Amino acid sequence: MKIYFLMSIFLLAGGSGSLTAQTVSGKVVDTEQQPVDGATIILQTSDSVFVDATISNADGNFVFNHQPEAYRLIFQHLLYHTLEKKGKGKDAGITVMQAKDYALDEVVVQGERPLVKVEGSRLTYDMPQLTANKLVTSVYDALKQLPGVMEQNGMLTLAGAGSVSIILNGKPTSMTYEQLITLLKGMPASRAEQAEVMYNTPPQYHVRGAAINVILKGYKPGEGGLQGEVKGSYVQADKAGGEGGVTLAYLSPKIDIDFMYNLNDNYNRQGHKLVTRHTLNHEIHNISQTTNGESRDLIHTLRLGSNYKFDEHNQLELSYTSSLHPDKQQSVTSLDNTSTTFNHAPAEGQMHNVALNYTSGFGLTGGIDYTYFRNKEKQSFQSKETNGQETAFLSNATQSINRWKVYADQSHTLPNEWVLNYGTSFAYVNNRNSQVYDLAEMSGMNTKNQIDEYTYNLYAGFEKSFGNHWNLSAAATMEYYQMMSYKK
Repeated sequence: MKIYFLMSIFLLAGGSGSLTAQTVSGKVVDTEQQPVDGATIILQTSDSVFVDATISNADGNFVFNHQPEAYRLIFQHLLYHTLEKKGKGKDAGITVMQAKDYALDEVVVQGERPLVKVEGSRLTYDMPQLTANKLVTSVYDALKQLPGVMEQNGMLTLAGAGSVSIILNGKPTSMTYEQLITLLKGMPASRAEQAEVMYNTPPQYHVRGAAINVILKGYKPGEGGLQGEVKGSYVQADKAGGEGGVTLAYLSPKIDIDFMYNLNDNYNRQGHKLVTRHTLNHEIHNISQTTNGESRDLIHTLRLGSNYKFDEHNQLELSYTSSLHPDKQQSVTSLDNTSTTFNHAPAEGQMHNVALNYTSGFGLTGGIDYTYFRNKEKQSFQSKETNGQETAFLSNATQSINRWKVYADQSHTLPNEWVLNYGTSFAYVNNRNSQVYDLAEMSGMNTKNQIDEYTYNLYAGFEKSFGNHWNLSAAATMEYYQMMSYKK
């Protein structure tokens, strides 16, 4: 058995201190050599470890009170393409950012509320400002508008970090990344108040690496009462598909209640034809293969959440989230020189999540989160070769997963504004799956197993702010993991 300790220490600067021998400074301009005001610049070591973040001033200048031997700078701005740059020494030079192709009325920003703020190791974005005058319908689409965030193969990535975890309202969850994304795709963009981008996520969030914390709207004086929104879309591509939903929210000084329902009809059609010519014994042989397939999935997504506020500092949150796939259909037909095959795989799945979280006025936060997932799939396979030989079989596959996550975090304010943080979490996963074939000669491929996973986590750390420009934080984390006989 091995137990690993993780130690992380961050010394962060706001970027407006005086220049010393241990600084990195530079300037950001556009293609016309005009200063770029409000660009977010992230300083990393050459191996992508977050060091600091700052924002360029009206003259386009920026300063870091750190100077790694070799570093990477990531430049982000809502109106410009994200840019990465490697460097050494204190002079980062002049960086030219390429403007995005926006229409003029889409880039006019009114008001004095900042779009992004650097708060310690977090970049906090004002989501209503970020998505103003943009065609975004869901929280997921809104996250793709964050500077440095891109979608690759259906996954969100963050420039300088690669993969990124998603957190909702700062609370740990037992839902998987894919289940969270399904929820955010059905949630209207108007529900998001802020997005916190963290390259090194503090341990109290109970995730590792980079993360985006989505904070939903709550009660504000003058904005309470009942609110609602209805959305819908329709797509015609070979066959019709679309989505629609309704969102209701009641916000008050004592209790916030939100309800969301979204229906998504996914349809996908694919096909390809491959023709090859092979030479064998000086003879040319034509080999062709044609494959056509289609799939359809009707997804019901529902969330009901409530937040009861005992007073200004004590509150209790309870939420229920569900995703139902009652009738998934997938069919693939393949034809080549020797055979014709047909595979039909109907399936149904469901996910249910219940979360209870408590926040106290004396620095204690804790909660319990449970997720149940089940998927059943039947597969019908048929094959007929040109010589008349036929093969057919049926298979039934099932998977059932129970996930539990329990956590508790405590924060103490010490003399001289030092803050002590410590906490723990426990996660348990029970995974049962099986696959059974109806042919006697395939019985050796039948499988049925159960896997139990246990994860224990314990951390302690401290932080201290030194004025408006410096912040020191350190944390040590211990984690123990066990899956059957495997321990780490």
